Amino acid sequence: MRVRVISSIMMIALLGAILVSVFTTPAKPVSAGGVTDYILIDATINPVSGAISVGGFSAAELAAFGIQPIHQDVVSVLRQLNQVHAFLNGTEITVDVDGQKLAAIQWNKESRSALFVLAESYGISLPGATTERVSGLLDEVQVEITTRMTAETSKPFAIQLSRPLQADVGTNGQVTLEGLPTGISLAPEVVNLAASGRVKNLVVCWNQGQVEATVNGQQLPSVTLYRAGVDVLNKVLLGNQAVQNLDPAFTTKVGIDASLSGAPHQTDARCGD
Repeated sequence: MRVRVISSIMMIALLGAILVSVFTTPAKPVSAGGVTDYILIDATINPVSGAISVGGFSAAELAAFGIQPIHQDVVSVLRQLNQVHAFLNGTEITVDVDGQKLAAIQWNKESRSALFVLAESYGISLPGATTERVSGLLDEVQVEITTRMTAETSKPFAIQLSRPLQADVGTNGQVTLEGLPTGISLAPEVVNLAASGRVKNLVVCWNQGQVEATVNGQQLPSVTLYRAGVDVLNKVLLGNQAVQNLDPAFTTKVGIDASLSGAPHQTDARCGD
């Protein structure tokens, strides 16, 4: 029974990792320099319709999540710009407009803590553990956000993260990510399957085609997927909906540290070490 439970959960986690990774791109931010962890977000706004595209998702796909085009009054102002670029690291945020520097904002640990306190005064409160992890993550990761005025679909997300994201699954199946509600609930069958196998914690890392996983702190055999074989399954299983370019998936590094029913996380877990 335990082997069956672990195998089932591994398959779910593996499919999730692949689905996340196929929406990424291998392009590395130029300004990232020697930093190995980064997130690159590209967004486009249609200068005529105001339709939004983010991270490779089209306006039609985003509309399914309730994201509507920008009001024309706003678009009429934004269309005067070609591009807005924001760069965030552990010490500051810089903003450029059409290639010209606009602003630099202090963004060290002390200033971030002050902003968290200010947010609480407006009713925006995050768990203490969440703010601590977010602050630590921002010290390690560089983030670039580019917004372009064009009818083109945005470029896919680029993700390289050594520290797994923490997810918690409650007894009712509800999922939180880094302490924040996601609105996602696992089917009761999945929750019961994990409980019957005494699975308390699962860490899965996807690193350029290699899958490393631990269950309750115990290392499982690693799995390596190859681009050519995945492409065959991609076409067979998805047909006309097959992902056209799977190369980005094999340059992505991302992980999930999932705990069930309040079990502790593996705080020292790292992907790609």
